[in-house]
Parts: sequence; C-alpha cells; structure tokens
Amino acid sequence: GSSCDWERTRFTLDDICARAVRHTFFDLFKKSYIYRGKRLVNWDTFLQTAVSDDEVFHEVVEGHFWHFRYAVIDPQAGEPTHVTIATTRPETMLGDTAVAVHPDPAKAFEKLIVNLESKIREAADAGQADSDELQTELTRLRERQADVLPSLEQLRDMAAAGRMLHLPLVDREIPIVVDEWAKPELGSGCVKITPAHDPNDYEVGQRQSLPMINILCPAGTLNANAGPYQGQTMKEARKNVVADLEALGLMGEIEDREIGLAHSDR
Repeated sequence: GSSCDWERTRFTLDDICARAVRHTFFDLFKKSYIYRGKRLVNWDTFLQTAVSDDEVFHEVVEGHFWHFRYAVIDPQAGEPTHVTIATTRPETMLGDTAVAVHPDPAKAFEKLIVNLESKIREAADAGQADSDELQTELTRLRERQADVLPSLEQLRDMAAAGRMLHLPLVDREIPIVVDEWAKPELGSGCVKITPAHDPNDYEVGQRQSLPMINILCPAGTLNANAGPYQGQTMKEARKNVVADLEALGLMGEIEDREIGLAHSDR
C-alpha cells in the first residue's frame, strides 16, 4: 500500500510552500485570470486578521431601526426638502456616498402585487389557512403603493436631474442615484449607500462608480474620515451620532428590531 515519504514533509508556511504560492499567484496575475482591487473582507478586530465567509456565523440580536433625514440641496419648487432613510447602524452614515431609489418603483410594486396574488390563489386552491394572512399583506402592499409611489417617482426624477443631498455631521454632498437595490416596499423606499462597509452597498458602489470611504481603523475605532468622531469605538459613535442627529432635528422614528449580526467563529 501507500506510505508517506517523511523526508519530504512540508508545512504550509515553509519557505518552499510560500514561494510556490507567490509564483502561482503571479502567474495567474500575468495571465489576467486574477487582478488586484479593493474588496470587502470580514475583519476580526481582536485577532487583527481577515476572516473567511466560512468562519462567520450570524446570530439574531435585539437592536433598533433608526430613521433620519438628509437635506436636499437647493430643492426646486414642489420637491421635498429632505430624504428619509433608515438603518440598523447609524454610525455608518459617516461613510455614506449616496442615497439610492428604485429606477421604476411602479413596476416593482406591480411585480410584488402579482406575485402575492398568485400565492393567494395557490393557497386558496390548496385550502391553506394562511391565505387570509396573505390577503392582509396584499392590502397593506396596495395601501403602501398608493401612499409612497408618487414620492418615490419624484425622487427618481430628482436623481436623473442630478440632485444632491447634504450629509450631516461630516458636511459632505452625496448624490441621489437610481438602483434596484432600493426596495420600494421597505422603510422609506430609499436606502443609504455605504460602499466600504456593506456587501450589497459595495455592489451598488461598483455599478454607480461611487467612492468608497472607509471610516474604521483595524482596531475597530473610527478613523479621520469620521470627522469629529475619530478615535471613538463603534458603540460610542453610534450613541453620539444618534444624539447629534436628534439635536439637529433630523432624527425620526426609532423601531425595535431583531437583527442578524455577523460574528467571527474564531
């Protein structure tokens, strides 16, 4: 049978193995199979190392959903003076580079309604008890459509016209963009975009050619991009950002919410 050749043992971090890895990666790079670029990683602030997706688990924790407003710069007649967004992590607004609205909210609503009507018919035909719950959800969706669709279409048109928003606390101008990541049926229908700190926002940032502003140091404290919050921990910055937005009269509703939070498995 087979036996190990113990004279050829290798450890993955031996010089000969490390050299083989460098050679292989450089060969792939020369062939344009791989390329360098800024990517999001799972960063463990305690171990000071990147963590793979396989080493991350999600746990539901008690949290909040904060609603706050960004002022429209030079709004035209009939346009709103503020745009409302909502987030579970208020401190990340310091790294926002855009606010997104759906490019065709009417079509998005109709698609949701058609899908829900189909589920209701299937549930009714199968005699399932949850058909009443689905009908209630359909009623809620139609009411929301009537309530928010005009404002979302107006914001879409404002995005096409190049309207800008004022990002408070760090005094930055950011655009309104159109992107399908914004869900008309959720929250205000608008979503803040923080490309350097959220995988979905990163994809939006790539599609919209948005800058990526990293607000975190490797130790988990905020860096110079966070302005007056530099040096604070994320929890300290969250508390202070919320308080400062309230002082400016920009804070709205605060909902209790269960949040799926990523944790390092290490």
